[in-house]
Amino acid sequence: MSNVIPFPQVDRLVIETGVSSRDDDPDQVGQRLFWLEYQPASGGHLIAWMGTSLAGARRAAGEWAADGVTISDRTGMP
Repeated sequence: MSNVIPFPQVDRLVIETGVSSRDDDPDQVGQRLFWLEYQPASGGHLIAWMGTSLAGARRAAGEWAADGVTISDRTGMP
């Protein structure tokens, strides 16, 4: 008997944020960015969207949610 609970693997999309520390355009350094990281159940990950607006990231994530993808917002922002 195993004490490990097998959780189902699901596709998910994670809303992330960070501040640009390097860019070819010096005006972009220090700018807050938001991106959507797609993590398929089969493994791996890819950046599905990137921009400067949290509202834009959440709108884009809504399209994925409509297709049944689980959304996780890790920005810590309201």
